[in-house]
Amino acid sequence: MHINFLNDEHKRRFEVLTAAGQVSVRDIERVAMFYIWAGNVDLYRKSAALYDFDERLIRNDWDERADFSSGAQGLVCLSFNLYNGYPANVYNIFGCLDTENRKLAIRAISIRFNVEPETPEREDDWEDELDRYITSGEHEIWQKGE
Repeated sequence: MHINFLNDEHKRRFEVLTAAGQVSVRDIERVAMFYIWAGNVDLYRKSAALYDFDERLIRNDWDERADFSSGAQGLVCLSFNLYNGYPANVYNIFGCLDTENRKLAIRAISIRFNVEPETPEREDDWEDELDRYITSGEHEIWQKGE
């Protein structure tokens, strides 16, 4: 599995969390959860309030152990959902996330469900397709309504 990190610091924090949690790369539930926490500085700093690293369990009283913004709470709920099906409303979660945390959430979902995001082979593929369309004369047929 290829993991696409937001930056080098995200990767470093992820490695710290997975080492502390004794997480195998095959444990995709915890990998996705720690991916989210490592990508958000606030969650990374408060990870001990979220997870018992000795018992290897999420904490049920996480919201009483530390203060979290609405965006951070949404990411926690999503990370727990990816870990064990914890109830989470995706619409509400994404509604309170900024662009960077939305990227983080989407990537964590793809990790959890082992879906590689599609990337174009080349950025200029659409230009090649447009050139083909124009030179083929298809656009003239469309314009005439045939």
